Amino acid sequence: MRELLDDPETAEASIRACPHRYTLPENAAAAGNVYKTGLLNSDFVVYNACLETIRFLQWQRRMVEQACTADPLAGLFYDQTFLAYALQLPNFKLIKNNEYNVAWYNVLEEGRQGIKVFQFSGYDPSAPATLTKYNGNPRLQSLEVTKLCLQYYKELAEAGWQPQ
Repeated sequence: MRELLDDPETAEASIRACPHRYTLPENAAAAGNVYKTGLLNSDFVVYNACLETIRFLQWQRRMVEQACTADPLAGLFYDQTFLAYALQLPNFKLIKNNEYNVAWYNVLEEGRQGIKVFQFSGYDPSAPATLTKYNGNPRLQSLEVTKLCLQYYKELAEAGWQPQ
């Protein structure tokens, strides 16, 4: 994480966020799915303590209070709907390193050197080798992904997670 904070290209940014995808979608349906849930992912955002960030977060809070819901067909997906407006801020920077914010929806993208932040969105510890409940794509269950899931399960168990 330190290298992300010290990166001279983004160190002075008010807000730094990751896109959901680092490559162009393979078809219109895939592009539509990303657009419906937000171009930027609010699960991994770096905020710098400055006036621009404070003003944006205050605005975003008002928007979320009015419409924090999951209705992708209406273009609403929790706070991610509003995070996209950060793109117009003078000091916003896009995190272009695809090793951050890796998740089930972009894990198969090519050109990644490694993983620094992995998002276990839709992970269910009762099915410890399965990456997510959101997608039935069998290609997601590569040996590397299965190992990552099982390691996460082990860490959850060591932290006290128990089946209900």
